[in-house]
Amino acid sequence: MASLAALCLVLAGVVTTEWLDWEDRAIPAVPAPANSPAPSATRNFTMPALATYSEVLSRPLFSPNRRPSEEAPAVMVPMSMTLVAILISPRGPHALVRQHAAPN
Repeated sequence: MASLAALCLVLAGVVTTEWLDWEDRAIPAVPAPANSPAPSATRNFTMPALATYSEVLSRPLFSPNRRPSEEAPAVMVPMSMTLVAILISPRGPHALVRQHAAPN
């Protein structure tokens, strides 16, 4: 019984030493891959026009064959919404959007 208590004290000392030394350790920086773009190049992203995605939009996402429909294509109306967050809960996934004022 005494040896078990001594072992517990030794292990508690090791855990305490590791815990106190945790913040003192420097985390090495991960070098950027050689073919990665410069950080300034990724900051100025602008969304391409919707016409750029016409081929993607013409193919229905949930259709088994993903072929364009024979019907007249639907007209895309730009929406004034911003995706704020995607929430995953036990009841399922939900998108949280913010609707902006419609342009006059």
